[in-house]
Amino acid sequence: MLLVLTGAIYWPGLSGDLVLDDETTLEPIARLARGELNWHEALFQHHSFRPLSMASYVVNWLTTGDGVWPLKLTNLVIHLLCGVLVFLLSNKLLAGPVASLGRGRPWVALWIAACWLLAPMLVSTVLYVTQRMAALTTLFSLAALLFYVHGREGIAENRTRGLGLIAMGLGVFWPLAIASKENGILVPVLVVVVELFFFSGARSPETARPARGALGLSIGAAVLIGAVIVITAPSGIFAGYDYRPFTMWERVLTEWRILFDYMANLILLPGGSPFGIYHDDYPPSRGLLEPASTLLAAAAWLAVLVTGWLARGTRAGLLAFGLWFYLAAHLVESTLLPLELYFEHRNYLPSFGIFFSLGYGGYLLLSQARLKRVIAATLILVPIAYGAVTYQRVLVWQSWQRMLFAALSHYPDSPRVHTGLANLYVNQGNLDKALEHLELAAARPGVAELGLAIHAINAYCLTDRLPPPSAYEALERSPPSDDSHTVNALGWLTNAVEQQECDALDQARLAGALHDALQGADQAGPHGNTWILHTHAARLLAAVGRKGDALTHLDLASRLEPERLEAGLLAVRYRLDLDDLADAKKTILELKQRDRGRVASHSRLIDEYERRLEPVQEQKPPVQ
Repeated sequence: MLLVLTGAIYWPGLSGDLVLDDETTLEPIARLARGELNWHEALFQHHSFRPLSMASYVVNWLTTGDGVWPLKLTNLVIHLLCGVLVFLLSNKLLAGPVASLGRGRPWVALWIAACWLLAPMLVSTVLYVTQRMAALTTLFSLAALLFYVHGREGIAENRTRGLGLIAMGLGVFWPLAIASKENGILVPVLVVVVELFFFSGARSPETARPARGALGLSIGAAVLIGAVIVITAPSGIFAGYDYRPFTMWERVLTEWRILFDYMANLILLPGGSPFGIYHDDYPPSRGLLEPASTLLAAAAWLAVLVTGWLARGTRAGLLAFGLWFYLAAHLVESTLLPLELYFEHRNYLPSFGIFFSLGYGGYLLLSQARLKRVIAATLILVPIAYGAVTYQRVLVWQSWQRMLFAALSHYPDSPRVHTGLANLYVNQGNLDKALEHLELAAARPGVAELGLAIHAINAYCLTDRLPPPSAYEALERSPPSDDSHTVNALGWLTNAVEQQECDALDQARLAGALHDALQGADQAGPHGNTWILHTHAARLLAAVGRKGDALTHLDLASRLEPERLEAGLLAVRYRLDLDDLADAKKTILELKQRDRGRVASHSRLIDEYERRLEPVQEQKPPVQ
């Protein structure tokens, strides 16, 4: 009944639109459908290693075509499956000797699952197609934990079977979680938290030894994987802070506050902070006392860790277990990496810990307090209230326009909200309203000026209006920026120019302004997008006959991302157009060395260029 109710609440939202980076995520699948990529390329060409998530999109395409509704339905099914695992894992943990719940145990587990399934904050994971990656890694992480707990408890009775279940959890479901999203690497850490709070007081150390040995090997493997990623990352994981309006230390300080905001205002009391996918206006902490709540949050989390450690293995300690689980599940996205500060979907798995401790605490109150009816009524009303709020959020997610206007009421200082509304008005042909919102975005601190300047010119292009000189001047004086919104805006503008849809623009000045703006942009940013900016700039320069300058950008793009061949392939084409056969041949040889047959379409194009070059070289008379 709970699963049916959850499905019914989410059903209206399945008719919603793709949002933000959904189209970018699905681009490899679209290219697979057009025959531009093969299966291997479609699964592994995502900017991160998430082949299992990409495979799920391929399955959608094979079975239901390119419709958005089936993609969101698949997300909902994954959410329901996760809810089943939340129930099973809660029920199993509460059955152990530490919790020692009686006949009420399944109902407590059901309450935990109901709160998790109906939590309003999770709407932005379930109905956001790209966040299937977060849902899938949660699915396999929960499965790994469930198998570990079953195996850990079963070792005393049947050592072989118990170790087999542990091996299934850590040897099968853990790799599946990693292949869905990088957060899956935390499974051994979450298992350690479970081990500390539920098995640290085991009476038979000899039965615990093999389980802890397997866990130790998994932790070692996780550390090794993390070290390899950090060492071998081509552009340096932490180089992204060069493009952020905060330092690594400021991000860590800010996350202490944000973790409390997630828990108090979005999970426990939904609505304390406004929901949404736009949180780019969240103020970072500049020091322990800037603001003072930073120090309070740090002290409170430290107290949670110390209290939990001292109370581990006891019934009282289970109240701290959920907070430890919550913190552990945030270790990848809410600590050192140069990611954006605030996103709701990061709580998809961590929120289980909060609801577990809340459910267990509610059971203890119900069993000992005098006002049992009041407490019971409150516990019943909580998931009902969650469901009501979730349904209201789902209705907002029925269309991108509703989401934008809802976001504007909650986040009037968000540059991305205003940029999104500008694009909406451009599509409606309302240039004045679009420019008004771009001006509001430009007034916010920390905004990417280059991206807004490109958005403005794009608005003139799409509404077939002549831009004033100030539009080009804004582009000429903008510092380099390679955030995804800037890159996407430039990609749209470049495509429009190449397709001759921007006749009202001074395309020569546009290309020259962008050429000047990108001077000094010679390193990869937080997502390695700088090479894409240079590639788009090259295409614009080539469109106005400046292929020599275009080659400068393409050569730089190739140096920034040597594993990506797109810029080099474009450079060969331009060099052939310029009759620069020697450099074209040299570039082809470099591409063949870098290609190694990884992308079939690239290999085919290299071969085609090589075949085109050979007869030209034979026919070209020697230089006198």
